[in-house]
Amino acid sequence: MYLYGSNVITEWKVGSEILFTRNRLHPKAPISEKLIVDSGKILEIENEKLLCFSFYSSMEGYPDLAENYSVVSYTLNKEAVNSF
Repeated sequence: MYLYGSNVITEWKVGSEILFTRNRLHPKAPISEKLIVDSGKILEIENEKLLCFSFYSSMEGYPDLAENYSVVSYTLNKEAVNSF
C-alpha cells in the first residue's frame, strides 16, 4: 500500500505529471468527503532501476509553489532483492 493507499496516475515518462489520489488521510481514518490529491512530475525514470519525482502534499497547507515540493527517489538494486 503506497502513500496511504493512494491510486497513482501517470504516464511514467520524464516530464509527465504524477498524481496520488485517495479518499482518506491514512488507512484507518474515516473516508473523506473530498478526494485528496497530491501531485508532482517525473524527473527521472529507468525501467526496473530508478524512479525520481517531485512531490507536493496538498495536506501540508502550503501554496502550490516550486519551493514547497520535495524530491522523492527510489533506486532498485538487483543484488539487494533477497537481502531481507
